[in-house]
Formats: sequence, structure tokens, C-alpha cells
Amino acid sequence: MEKVKPFGINLISYFYFFGIALVFITLFSSSANISGYSFATVIGLPFLSELAAKILLILSTAPVIWGFYQQKKWGYWVMIFYSIYFLLVSSYLAGIYSWQPFAGNAIWSLIVLAYTFWRRDFFRL
Repeated sequence: MEKVKPFGINLISYFYFFGIALVFITLFSSSANISGYSFATVIGLPFLSELAAKILLILSTAPVIWGFYQQKKWGYWVMIFYSIYFLLVSSYLAGIYSWQPFAGNAIWSLIVLAYTFWRRDFFRL
């Protein structure tokens, strides 16, 4: 008997798909500020241009989300590393700048990390 995919895996995947769609829509927009910080800075790549950071985020995140949504073994592990990366980046940047713009990213990364680990038995490990 096959396990039914938990609602949380769908929800996390949909949030990420929506986020990537928004980044894609804003790919060529001129407003590159998020709470006064550049998009590249927010994702931990301040040395890249806004366009390069957005393209890199789209190209690297889309396969991760798909693997996570399909409950693949590699999707599980890459999502764990992806969440840890953004948790560390958000926490580090919160220490340098202001906690406010980065708190949501850090909290979301913690939620995704905890939920993914909790539901690890639903992935083909």
C-alpha cells in the first residue's frame, strides 16, 4: 500500500513554486530592493548582479522543489541542505544588518527543515 503524500509536503512545495514564479515574473523588473536590501544580498550572494542572482535562484531551486514534491531521496537531502543554507544566511545577515527583514526567512527555513526531517519516512530513502 502506497503512502499518501502529507499535506505539508504539498504546501511547502506550492509555496516554493509560487516564490519561484514571482521571482521569474520580476526577472526583468527594475525594482531590485527588498526592505532596502538587494535581492542578491537577501539570498546570500551580494557579489552577483540582481539578474544573475534571480536566474541562479530559479535554476537551482526549481529542480529541488520538484524532487521534494515528488518525494525523491535526492529531493529530501537537497531540501535539507537548501533549508540549512538559507537558515544560516538569514541568521548571519540578521546579525550584520537588521533582524526584521531576515526573520521570516530564518523562521521559514526552520519550519521547512523541521517538517522535512519529521516526514522523512515519506521520501524514498
